[in-house]
Amino acid sequence: MKKLIPLYIFLLFGFLDYGQNSNCTNMNPICTSTGLSFQSNFGVQDASITDPGNNYGCLSTSPNPAWYYLEISQSGDLAMELQANQDIDFILWGPFSNLANAIASCGSYNNILPDYPSGCIPFWNCTGYGCSYDPSPIEYPYIQNAVVGEVYVLLITNYASVVQNISLTQTGGNGATDCNIVNPCSINYINANLTPCNQATGNFDISGVVEFVNPPTTGQLIVENCSGDQAVFNAPFSSPLNYSINGILADGTTNCEVSATFTAEPTCTLNTNFFTEPTCPVSCAMNSITVLPTACNLATGTFDISGVLDFTAPPTTGQLIVENCSGDQTVYNPPFISPLNYSILGIVADGTNNCTVTATFTDDPSCTIISSLFTEPTCSQPCSLIDVSAALTACDNVTGLTYSGDVTFLNQPTTGQLTITDCHGIQQVFNAPFVSPTTYTLSGIPADGQPCQITAAFTAAPSCTFSVPFTPNNNPYVHAMTDTAICVGNSVSLYVDSVSGGVLVEEFNMVFDQAFSHTTINTNLPGTYYAVVSGTFSGAGNCELRDAGFWFYQGCANITPIPAYPWKWNGVNPNTQSQVPTVYNPNHIYQFYFTGGSPQTYSFSEAQPSWYNDNFGTLNFKIYYLGNLSWSNGVTTTTNTVSPLVSTNYTVTIDYGNGCNASHLLNVGVSDLQSNLVVQDVSCIGACDGYIDANVSGGINPISYTWSHDPTLNIDSAGSICANNYTLSVTDSIGCSLFIDTAVIGNQLISIDQLDTISELCFKDSTGHAMVYSTGAYFFSIDSVNYQSDSMFTNLSSGNYTIYLMDSNACKNSVSFTLISPPQITIQANGDTTICHGGSADVNAFASGGTGVLNYFWNNVSSINQQTVFPTFDSLFYVSVIDDNGCRSDSDFVVVNVHPILSISPIQDQNLCEGDSIAVIANVLGGDGGPYNYLWSPVVSSDSIQVLSPTVSTTYSITVSDNCETPDVNETFDINVFPNPTVQFSGDLLNDCSPLVTNFTENITPIGSQCLWDFGDGTTSNSCSNVTHTFINPGCYDISLTAISPQGCETSFVDSQYVCVYDFSIPAFIWTPDTPTVINSFVEFNNNSIDAVSYEWTVNVDGQISSFTDENISFTFPNFQANSYEVCLTATTDFGCDSTYCGFVSVVDRFLIYTPNAFTPGTNDNINNEFKPIIYGGDESYYEFMVFDRWGELLFSTKDINEGWNGEHNGVVCPLGVYVWKVSVKDKFTDKFNQYIGNLTLVK
Repeated sequence: MKKLIPLYIFLLFGFLDYGQNSNCTNMNPICTSTGLSFQSNFGVQDASITDPGNNYGCLSTSPNPAWYYLEISQSGDLAMELQANQDIDFILWGPFSNLANAIASCGSYNNILPDYPSGCIPFWNCTGYGCSYDPSPIEYPYIQNAVVGEVYVLLITNYASVVQNISLTQTGGNGATDCNIVNPCSINYINANLTPCNQATGNFDISGVVEFVNPPTTGQLIVENCSGDQAVFNAPFSSPLNYSINGILADGTTNCEVSATFTAEPTCTLNTNFFTEPTCPVSCAMNSITVLPTACNLATGTFDISGVLDFTAPPTTGQLIVENCSGDQTVYNPPFISPLNYSILGIVADGTNNCTVTATFTDDPSCTIISSLFTEPTCSQPCSLIDVSAALTACDNVTGLTYSGDVTFLNQPTTGQLTITDCHGIQQVFNAPFVSPTTYTLSGIPADGQPCQITAAFTAAPSCTFSVPFTPNNNPYVHAMTDTAICVGNSVSLYVDSVSGGVLVEEFNMVFDQAFSHTTINTNLPGTYYAVVSGTFSGAGNCELRDAGFWFYQGCANITPIPAYPWKWNGVNPNTQSQVPTVYNPNHIYQFYFTGGSPQTYSFSEAQPSWYNDNFGTLNFKIYYLGNLSWSNGVTTTTNTVSPLVSTNYTVTIDYGNGCNASHLLNVGVSDLQSNLVVQDVSCIGACDGYIDANVSGGINPISYTWSHDPTLNIDSAGSICANNYTLSVTDSIGCSLFIDTAVIGNQLISIDQLDTISELCFKDSTGHAMVYSTGAYFFSIDSVNYQSDSMFTNLSSGNYTIYLMDSNACKNSVSFTLISPPQITIQANGDTTICHGGSADVNAFASGGTGVLNYFWNNVSSINQQTVFPTFDSLFYVSVIDDNGCRSDSDFVVVNVHPILSISPIQDQNLCEGDSIAVIANVLGGDGGPYNYLWSPVVSSDSIQVLSPTVSTTYSITVSDNCETPDVNETFDINVFPNPTVQFSGDLLNDCSPLVTNFTENITPIGSQCLWDFGDGTTSNSCSNVTHTFINPGCYDISLTAISPQGCETSFVDSQYVCVYDFSIPAFIWTPDTPTVINSFVEFNNNSIDAVSYEWTVNVDGQISSFTDENISFTFPNFQANSYEVCLTATTDFGCDSTYCGFVSVVDRFLIYTPNAFTPGTNDNINNEFKPIIYGGDESYYEFMVFDRWGELLFSTKDINEGWNGEHNGVVCPLGVYVWKVSVKDKFTDKFNQYIGNLTLVK
């Protein structure tokens, strides 16, 4: 079935399978800008049969398919129009990534394009379609949002099954399709002309012509040789196009060719024949050298040099040596490839000036190059004194104090002395060489308590000095935090914020080039110790450095320091053992604090023994004892948490032994807020003459006060206050707080005797009222603000109320009450919503709320809550209720809809051909909406669709009813039956060679029928008289004749393989050689004919015809005579069909060159006294003749093809010997450029 309309007719046809582009693997291209016009296929099987598996969407049938594809060249929408004389249909699939993908997907198409615009209703408000079965001969394909490069598949079906012309045009949209797929680009010709080598540059040029048709309109045309040298041309392109590629390196590349390619169509390309590029004798040459020194590697004291060396024609043996001014070098072995990236590593960074880098080939010392001058980097740094530490190590009131410490430095001088001196001239001297850190001790320093300093200095570097200030007191010192205070019941942490430096008790160095472990012996006393760790080391060679806590140098460059601890403290990460975490110190000195009382173990190890090989450096450990710290309450740590109940003094003491100790006293104050409360009540309820005095004591001033009734009152007492509850918040200077809650009360002088209230009659109608009876009250208020003398209040809504009473002295009382409201009256109507025509409906309502009995009113008529109604059209029924207080509800309603009466669409009388069937649909409306009951006559059926196949004209009727009270409906119609025509035909000439002309005679009844001939070769005829048809293409054809009677009844007759047309043979031959020459004109001919059984050859030599009947022949053409000769071959098939093919054999001239191998210049006999090549067929415009001696010196050259060498150079006859000659000449017969080199002997 094709169209979804009420009438369905089923007819059976015979199908023929033929036609072009009739499947989706053999699609034709479309260019929408130029349009499409073609003659439709006819008699071709459905696409769903020839190409099953595709989703054909809206097409229930797909006869006579024609497949096309479109390729998008400009993004956007494409609106198109398909037009024919009779019914055609179509479907669009896509997008596909390319044509290959579209063809590969044939048989699984499922991506049907949507209709346009989105959401439109087909054949109603759509303006474009992705699939259409509209019976109109005009269709509107539409592609939305197409993207450049996408491919879409279009199937057009000839539903009318008649021969007709179908056209397609683009009517709108900003998209476009690629027209090159219809008229593809083609490059037809390209040649290449080579110049000789330019000795000065070592280069040559190529020029030529490119000829093409249908070039693309965008992109570039790239002409490129085998070495990648290019000539580039931009669109637009015009043929013929002259090109040239200049400056090509003349390196003698063989099997070279020139290609031309359009970038917009890469398949549009063509290459020349192969050729060999010219060569130039080139000597080795150094072209350039760059020098890039790195910065100094401080870890190794070295730097590197890298650069690029460019050269040409290097020797093939020996070595290439790249060497700096200090003799550091890198050696390279052949083969040598330019450009060469070189490097010289590990050069001592001594700052050498006017340095260069030299590159030399050992087998060609003249081929050398020297770089520009540069200065090498230096690693030498000025002396730097980094730190001097000073710690009290001994106390003696008689001899003085002893201070010790470390001097840390970098880049120290190698001579002189290191002096450590205090402000009193006390000194210790160290001689070179110096090792950092150096430990010193100064004794006998007066304990005068005056500021002093210790200075370290190098005598060989006077500016390299460092001083550290100190105050030489008689005793060590310790200082704790300042005095503090707390609230009673709280605690506070006391702590030591400074202490004297301690006593050095142990020192050692950790190494990393082997496993290391050290356990201390002087850390067993109680108290705090600290380790000073300094120095750097590497665990991975020169380009990595670490210190005691961080990794700061990696990849021969400084990095953001990373915490790293490859060494261990008691077997774990050092930061987990230290009381204070470390922060990166660029001087690489760290202090780690810990609690004494036990030995400490410091270690380092690698997972693999070989890993120690690239480790170096050391870490220096100095262990200091800070002494035995103790507090007056027995705590021995630097922090001390206490909770005193009263203000208390605490003392902290540090003791190093040997009489070295110190202490510090601090006070912890305690705040204990107290209250002695005094309250005076009011004289009566309503009077405000009360008084509160908190009498607060025990806090730390200043103290703030906050009252709940007056936040601005900042004292501990409050007066002139009313009866109420009060809170006082007290806060002292350190945040201690006290909260005091109390109440002020008084006597009630007003009595309430009685309260009368009446609530609302209806829901929320504000009809309530209240009246109070009292003794002693004169004024009354319902809101405590506005007072009246009347004790009654009216027009009150439901809710909670308080009446306030007051006498003449402002004494007050109050009484509370609640008014209620009756429940709100609600009503809900229910009932049948839809009934049939002539039926009844039950409606009812349910109400609640109100007071007493509820009375119902339907459409304002008093009634009961349930009613039966009999509407004849759609109606509204309203209902409401009234209670005993006369309160009325809102109205509700029921809508009763009444179904329409039954109706049936008229069924038209129909004409039917004998043996056909027709489907009749009864379209029924109204009633209860179905399902309906159907009664057909004279057939018996209860379906809405009836397939009728009458053999004679018949009158039918149908009666329809529903399942409700609706009256029945009836419809009557006629079907007229007509006979089918009879068909026969015959032909005269049915078998022959192409073209075959056959006369056909038809025999059809009834007279007046239409005819349609199908000759099986894609052509048809609608002539009903005798028909003559010419068959061109070989093959056997099925002939069909279809007759259509005046009543539209159709009969077809097909005679399979009725006409057979025999093909001609395909004569073909080739000859060897393909281009014989005047020297060798013997040619062999090989027969490549197809479908032939006999042959006849003819050879025409200047009008003389020679004939042969062999399958293959050979022939000798006249020698030394360049000419073109016609050779023909006639081939005949077994059916006697023959064809002739002729070709022209060209006997061509051949390029020749001859050179003697010796000559005798300088004689007077003019015999053999000039050396000159003998050339036949040379192009004088492209000729050069040169002679060299055996050292390569040019002795003679000429571009005159007739000039020879007389053996002289600079007017003097050259000596006896062997010389080299070179000829460069273009073959004028083939345009090929040739070079020849040989030896000649000069004889005297």
